[in-house]
Amino acid sequence: MKHLFWLFAALCAMPLAAEMTKEGDGAVKLEKGTRELAFQLLLREKLAHFSDGKFPASKAKITDEMRRAPQNYTSRKIARQRTEKLYRAEMENFLRNEVDKIARSTIGILDATQRRAADAALRRTVDQKMKELFPAAFDEARNQLAAEERKSQIFAVIYPTGEELEKFSDADLAKKLFQRFSDRAKRPVMEENLPYLRQTLISHVIVACRKQQETQKKLLAQLRVPQTLWAANDVEKFLRRELRTAVEREIPEAKEHFIAFPAVEQTLRFRAQNIAVERIRDAMPDMLNVQKYRALLEEEPQLHATWQASEKRIAALFLPALLVKISDELHAPQEVKSKIKAEDPAIQKFFSDAARKKFQAARQDHAERQFKRVWSDFDAWLPRLEETELFVRQGENALPDTIADRPASDEILFTETQEKIDAEMRQKFIAEAKRLKIQRQAVETVYRPIAEECQKLHKQQRAGETGFFQKLFGLAPDALTLDEIIKIYSEKVETSASRPLFPVIRQEIEIRARAILQQIQTSALPDVKEDAPEEEEKRKSRTFILLVGGNSDTELHLQLGAWQQKLNGGELPAQTIAEELKRQIDGKEIDMIVSIEVANSAVTYRRVAELRDALQKLLPDAMIQDIYRK
Repeated sequence: MKHLFWLFAALCAMPLAAEMTKEGDGAVKLEKGTRELAFQLLLREKLAHFSDGKFPASKAKITDEMRRAPQNYTSRKIARQRTEKLYRAEMENFLRNEVDKIARSTIGILDATQRRAADAALRRTVDQKMKELFPAAFDEARNQLAAEERKSQIFAVIYPTGEELEKFSDADLAKKLFQRFSDRAKRPVMEENLPYLRQTLISHVIVACRKQQETQKKLLAQLRVPQTLWAANDVEKFLRRELRTAVEREIPEAKEHFIAFPAVEQTLRFRAQNIAVERIRDAMPDMLNVQKYRALLEEEPQLHATWQASEKRIAALFLPALLVKISDELHAPQEVKSKIKAEDPAIQKFFSDAARKKFQAARQDHAERQFKRVWSDFDAWLPRLEETELFVRQGENALPDTIADRPASDEILFTETQEKIDAEMRQKFIAEAKRLKIQRQAVETVYRPIAEECQKLHKQQRAGETGFFQKLFGLAPDALTLDEIIKIYSEKVETSASRPLFPVIRQEIEIRARAILQQIQTSALPDVKEDAPEEEEKRKSRTFILLVGGNSDTELHLQLGAWQQKLNGGELPAQTIAEELKRQIDGKEIDMIVSIEVANSAVTYRRVAELRDALQKLLPDAMIQDIYRK
């Protein structure tokens, strides 16, 4: 506002100053000073309020320059550097013209001093305005040119062929299309459009082409040829015309870019050349008579035990007459009827597929009735205990080769009947395998409580007391034998799990019972006499911990201090462990205690007991004991 006030004052004074020129040199000087003041104020106002809105020519200039020689401006960085100089020059020229206009209206032509002062002010304004105006002007020009380039024809020539779509993966196809675009383009592509070309345009084209490919396959399979058309050429023309119409209706873009896929074309021609067989295939399922087939199964079951045999039999009985009936109902021309043969492999396959699907339920019903006849008491049947153990050892995948109580029948069993017998038996085997697993868990669960109770019982026997187990099982007050421990153990397992016990469980119980008895006998060794000579040197003892782990009884991991060994099948390395123990005591006379410890492992107690007994034989003077934690 201050500038406008002084500018207004100067302009008002100019007529007065003109009158004063008649009064002498002083008046002339006053007029000159007033005009210079007006020039300075107008120049300052022009530069202060300069904006891009008053300067459209420079933006148009850089746009035209990049459009004129696009090959020089594909790189955004290089384009910015080059157009910045052009933009600055245009701005300077524009402002210099504005300065000259202001000078002519105030002080006339600028002298050298005035020109230098005006140019300095102009450059300061240009430096400031370049920072404010050029980035936006450049971005707008680049975006405009990039949009023009995307709309141009160079982006419309990158559709792949049907052969390429069937041959190449999407990734390889994208590379191929980009190279094709680069080869066909009349000029280099702007840097901004490369991501658009790769990620948007080419990707979109490939997705659209794949969609059309699948749509063509789907619609061709759905097309139905009018029954009035039988000639291959007529059918082919119909399918090709209707396919294109259906594809364009579902995918409007296909009107401009309909792709010929070799595989689709091959299918179309095959359908046209085999229209008669196709119509027979479509009509065949409804023509098959299920009741006739059920009657055959009852009349001649020996000829239908397997589907292969049954299919051969019914093809001979039904197929020729069936083809005649279908041809008549379809009103096929005589020349077409003469070419329809039951020996045609394609017709035989269609018949096989349709018959299998149509007659499968009838075969299953027959198998159900046959199963009930040959094994009427199946509900009461259970596999033998040894057979279940074998089933489990084989991984519960296949039934044992020999099953003692499997029914025998003089009747020829259908394949489906055999499959039902196997399936029903398998369910029984699986249930028994589950019961075996529960018994194994029970054997492990009650081991420690029984061992502790037997220790208490033994102490009570030595003290002449009557314990809980003695009362419960009626044991003699002065004896705890292996048989009695087995009896206690078995009763406990049978209480926790179901009866009868499997043989392998009885064996496991016996082994663990022996371990419990050994622990009792070890704890009952006589104590050292209290009146032994004090000067007699006491023997030192040393306990060795042998850790046992593994995924099964065959996959073991043994560790004794720094020594360790993995075992995958084969004999237990008792001899090696004994030698390692002797090496570690280094010939010293000590009482050796070896504690075999098993924790959180799939190893059964049987293997632990075998290892314990083997070590005891090799080291008779040592105390071998086991700790079995599960």
